[in-house]
Amino acid sequence: QARDDFFRAVGALASDYERSRVLIALLRSEELDDEWALAAVRAASVSKSDYEKARVLVAAAREHGGKPKVIDAVLETSKGITSDYERRRVTTAAGQGAKSATREL
Repeated sequence: QARDDFFRAVGALASDYERSRVLIALLRSEELDDEWALAAVRAASVSKSDYEKARVLVAAAREHGGKPKVIDAVLETSKGITSDYERRRVTTAAGQGAKSATREL
């Protein structure tokens, strides 16, 4: 319930910039579980700005790169980025996050 309310409020933000600021702050939270991280990645998909969408996805990959489900969601969401540069930034960050996950094994 709290998660749904939070993301409903985030979705109501008119500014992609403000939405990305909120999502990035959430992703940097030390005790964020996988479900919240996945929901933050999904919430980034509504941004019209490739730059703001990429900012959130890069933060997700860097902060939660050791979680395969999060990396998969980051890569899937990055398919909605039309800018080659921004998509490459995301896939690079996701690749680095996936590498750190295998080092932990």
